[in-house]
Amino acid sequence: FNVVLLDLRAHGESGGEYCTFGYYEKQDVSAVVDMLLALDSSQKIGVMGHSLGGAIALQALAHDKRLQFGVIESTFNSLESVVEQYGENYFGIRSPWLARHTLDKSATIARFDPYAVVPSESARQITQPVFVSHGDSDERIPWQLGRQNYERIASVDKQWYLIPHAGHNGLWKAGGAAYEAALMGFLKRQ
Repeated sequence: FNVVLLDLRAHGESGGEYCTFGYYEKQDVSAVVDMLLALDSSQKIGVMGHSLGGAIALQALAHDKRLQFGVIESTFNSLESVVEQYGENYFGIRSPWLARHTLDKSATIARFDPYAVVPSESARQITQPVFVSHGDSDERIPWQLGRQNYERIASVDKQWYLIPHAGHNGLWKAGGAAYEAALMGFLKRQ
């Protein structure tokens, strides 16, 4: 496999002032696909993302059908629900009002519609093969949100993998050889 590692906008060494959680980033993924196809139009191109990257990958798969498969790890179903969840994780309270206030401010500052960032709705448009995994002890994003994304994926070629005792990060370590075999089996079929 050849791999392109992408720093998302406003992350790492990429430019940009604001992250929009996939609203604009799915177009950035399409720009990378443009570049790769210009180099070799015969190659198969997939997308892999973890957490925020997984949410963006789901939106990119729905947005750009040139992406031929996806691998999604530990991601959320909607920006609104994950903002509520993170509020509860960090402040000990779950407040839909505070989440909406935060999203409304974000919309103004970053000029995007945060309520349109709904990976589980994007999943309904995905017909490419997809492998979705999540840790059953994820302390940031409950595994049920990842499962909701999986259930809504329109593709008949999809695989769900719940990793026992895995948190938000470190799925490879927690999943061990069995997880590696399942994921590599999926990739080899692509």
